[in-house]
Amino acid sequence: MSINNYDFDKFTINLYVDENNDWLCYFVEMPNISAFGDTPEEALMELQTAWEMVKEDFMIKGLDIPCTSSIGFFLTKTFYPHEDYFDRP
Repeated sequence: MSINNYDFDKFTINLYVDENNDWLCYFVEMPNISAFGDTPEEALMELQTAWEMVKEDFMIKGLDIPCTSSIGFFLTKTFYPHEDYFDRP
């Protein structure tokens, strides 16, 4: 799945693999909105679900949905490669 299939409302996403080979991602502007998965795609899908739930919660409470001052969508990738990461099947 392409990154263009996700709608993060122009928030900047940090996507990286940790020392346990789990993929994590979060909104740079709101780091408390985060997700993880076994693959980058799974982590991004989980983040999309989390973001939809946050927006729904704001709407239910009658609050404005947070927005960013960014002018576009950016994906930052931080990789922490480990010897065994590249040996995974």
